[in-house]
Amino acid sequence: MKFNILPSLFLIILLGISCMQNDPEVLPEILLESPESVSAVRVTIHSRLINDGTGGVVRRGLTISRQPNPDLQNTVQDDERFYGAYDSKIFDLQPNTKFYVRAFVQNKAGLAYSNEIVFETLPEADYSLLETGPGGGLIFIDMGNYDWGWRYMEALSFESLYYNTFWFDHQFIPLGTSNTIGSGEINSYLYNQKNRAINQLSSMHVLADFNQNGYKDWFLPSIDELKEIREKLYLNELVGFEGGTYWSSTEKDNMQGLLLDFSTGEVTSEYKAIGNKIIAVRLF
Repeated sequence: MKFNILPSLFLIILLGISCMQNDPEVLPEILLESPESVSAVRVTIHSRLINDGTGGVVRRGLTISRQPNPDLQNTVQDDERFYGAYDSKIFDLQPNTKFYVRAFVQNKAGLAYSNEIVFETLPEADYSLLETGPGGGLIFIDMGNYDWGWRYMEALSFESLYYNTFWFDHQFIPLGTSNTIGSGEINSYLYNQKNRAINQLSSMHVLADFNQNGYKDWFLPSIDELKEIREKLYLNELVGFEGGTYWSSTEKDNMQGLLLDFSTGEVTSEYKAIGNKIIAVRLF
């Protein structure tokens, strides 16, 4: 007895293709958590991608407004990370003001928004140089106003926790960093946006995870910021900084980063995968 199985096999294949074509496309899901490190003009917000949905994420970020339910018509801050959890810093806000924030994420199926969070920035602060800041560090810069999106910068000795850290163990990836005062935070932000499962003892990765006095917005200072720390704090024997070299967040090139020798004031460079001391700083 002979059976002709080809028609039946063909029918099964057609049914399989039809089922695949009828599978619903799934929107991505993203979650916002409570704001942290709130100051007069900035905040850190943690977002977590729950589900990629269909086709993978093609865009992700935050949208901010003074009115409820912000969307892409309001202020948008894009993230370059399309997976996992991420801390986003929102800069240049107005003091003593209520803001509404939602995360957004887009894939092949469309655009989805997270839950909404509401926070209020603090009133303008009033600190003096060399006074202890809200994060527990000593204030070494006062710009006089908030026109730069921040006014004060505080520095904290980090040596008791991490004495010897890499700059970046993927040393051939240039970030396009700057050396000026106020650029250390942006340098570190560029690093953490482009970081992909880098060594956990990379200096800027360590600082991105650091929490002191409830503040999680610490970063590695630029080379000019390090010079200010040396002049205002180290030379006045404050905070307990030692002599020797400290990493800055400023690159020399794609292979080397810049360091400052606190003992001599000399700017040097070293391969990014070499360990050196670091200092934690934050703006507020």
